[in-house]
Amino acid sequence: MASGLIRLYFVTTASALTGYTGLKPPLLKQILMRLVHLCVAGLLLLSGMVVVVAFDWVTLPPQWDPRIPFEVRSEPNWFRRLQAKTISKTPEKCLAALQAYAPSVEINEGFKEAEQTSCGIETRVTLTELGGMQLKRVTTACETALSLALWVEHDIKPVFAREARQVKAIEHIGSYNCRKIYGTNRWSTHSTAQAIDITGFEFEDGTRWSLIEDWQSQPVLAELGERSCRWFRQVLGPSYNRAHANHFHLSTKSFPLCRGG
Repeated sequence: MASGLIRLYFVTTASALTGYTGLKPPLLKQILMRLVHLCVAGLLLLSGMVVVVAFDWVTLPPQWDPRIPFEVRSEPNWFRRLQAKTISKTPEKCLAALQAYAPSVEINEGFKEAEQTSCGIETRVTLTELGGMQLKRVTTACETALSLALWVEHDIKPVFAREARQVKAIEHIGSYNCRKIYGTNRWSTHSTAQAIDITGFEFEDGTRWSLIEDWQSQPVLAELGERSCRWFRQVLGPSYNRAHANHFHLSTKSFPLCRGG
């Protein structure tokens, strides 16, 4: 039934498109019908995979098994990254994943600014540490915190371990700020805490690397900025413009742009 309706739709569409494409009706119809076959085959294959997995007819490796709950420490393959993005949009699942990784996280009641409804935090959390790294107390959205946790676990930790450095604290200049983007009339993602600005790192030996002072001399900072694009939708850093010379702007909501490296 569904297949018949799809066929009818594409046949009708082929007739309508003939005048726009310049293709002869038989050729256009043939192209569209092949697309129909591909769509139906894809749906059947996907349905079959779901049934096979759901009924335990096959054993999948843990890193690819959708039945295994998501964890921040899970291997960051493309499936787990997709899962992380999906979970971060669901408040209950986001909070559960964040709490499992950072038990010290404080869960706060969401709010909206009384005089400016474009500002507020829907799923509000407060962080003081992530992955054993200290953070100056910061209130942010769960989505932002979870993305930051993934960056810590899969990028900051291994990159600095390779450099034989142990991070004591991640330095930042905040997340929530009820304001518009400078020079525009558009609201910043900081107005909903869907962004955080990272300025540098303090190490256990007492030394510090900051973006404003060490960007040129420490290429590891650019590497970390580039790698953060796996977890944040928009990353802006010193290579983007002068306004970001002293920090990485890490946002989970803005249009996709990776200029952290």
